[in-house]
Amino acid sequence: MRPQFQIAVALCLLVSQGAFAQTEIEVRPGDFLYGFGGGFSFTRMYAIEAENAKAGARPFIGLSASYAMSYHWRTNIGGFYAMRSTLFDENYRVEQNGVDLQFAQQYKLDDLYFNIGVLMQSTITERVVFKGNSNFEDQRRASLIYDVPNFQLLPMLGLEFKLMDNWRFFSNYAFGLNNQSSVLQFGLLYRINKRNPPPESERRRRRRLAERQINQLRDGALLVRLKTSKPAIRAMEARGYTQLAAETEKDQRVENLSLINAFRSAYNFSEVKFFYSEDSRKVLEGEFEGIFLNDSLEKDSAIVLQSKKNIFTCELTNIEEDTAMYFSHYEFVQTDNFATIQVPRFYGGGENTFYALVIKDREFNQLSKPFPYYSRALFKALKEHPGHGIFFFPLKLFFSDTPQGSVDDLNDKLYRYWHRKKD
Repeated sequence: MRPQFQIAVALCLLVSQGAFAQTEIEVRPGDFLYGFGGGFSFTRMYAIEAENAKAGARPFIGLSASYAMSYHWRTNIGGFYAMRSTLFDENYRVEQNGVDLQFAQQYKLDDLYFNIGVLMQSTITERVVFKGNSNFEDQRRASLIYDVPNFQLLPMLGLEFKLMDNWRFFSNYAFGLNNQSSVLQFGLLYRINKRNPPPESERRRRRRLAERQINQLRDGALLVRLKTSKPAIRAMEARGYTQLAAETEKDQRVENLSLINAFRSAYNFSEVKFFYSEDSRKVLEGEFEGIFLNDSLEKDSAIVLQSKKNIFTCELTNIEEDTAMYFSHYEFVQTDNFATIQVPRFYGGGENTFYALVIKDREFNQLSKPFPYYSRALFKALKEHPGHGIFFFPLKLFFSDTPQGSVDDLNDKLYRYWHRKKD
């Protein structure tokens, strides 16, 4: 194996260690890709009785194109203006300028590409450069041992892999047969079309997700989870607090009935059904038969879910804090030793929790802004803290203190957001 080819294999293996972590934008069969590239080629021209001929490094530059025939196979074509150089017997150097045309089939294996094809070389100009003073005998001998045709068709093998967004490193080796040259190429290709999109910011990702979720909810169903307070009631009964247990069960039933009535009268953004929290596992597993409640809080197998594809849940609970943080700016801060350092500043983060009607996904994960995922349930806070009514008075100016008002507010928020994104 020639030293140049050994160097090519070693360099490809070394650089590819950092290339496999890169991800490539999706290329579908039928896509046409194009770009430009360049690099250096080591050309060892054929010579008679010149065993010590050395390849010199010369640049090449040009255009490349690729057609995706399937996920694994591509057809590559490249045209490059190339300079070539070979040193013979330490006395003279042959230099050429010409055109290199490459035609190769490319096979994709993960992030690595294997090339097999042909390299067509044509010579436009050439010259022989002698070192020092050359006599007539040296020039005559050079003309005898140097014998390279102006057009060559060389078999070619190579490797190619991605370095970064739209940048590729490649190495090809074209080996000559009989009186043909051998060429080793190292280069970079830059793809002009089919560029990778810029990294998506967290804010943009949330906005895109919210737009998809509002459309899914509009075409889907909202399953309202109602509490039964059975664990607390059983604990009270076990300790002998039967009257307190009965009052708790009654209060929970009144709350559930008020929520059902509120949704029946004020919510029409999507299909809505009601189920007990004890059937949460069945909702997770998609087992909806016989779990839905009628207006008397009784399970009714006749109630059938129409939209089973896009499922969201809703419940009366404490809203979870939104812990998302967004980069704002850098600020220069002076340390204790009077040095100045650059500190990143963020906005967002946690906020006070409160009772609300909260929309969640099918796995009961709270949605996030900008999706209008909650409506404040002031009536629940007033019920939990009856002696603090004076402190809730300012909130009454902005929020309803009835279940129907909270549901109406939630329904209105959903419609406004849906119309805004639809327009």
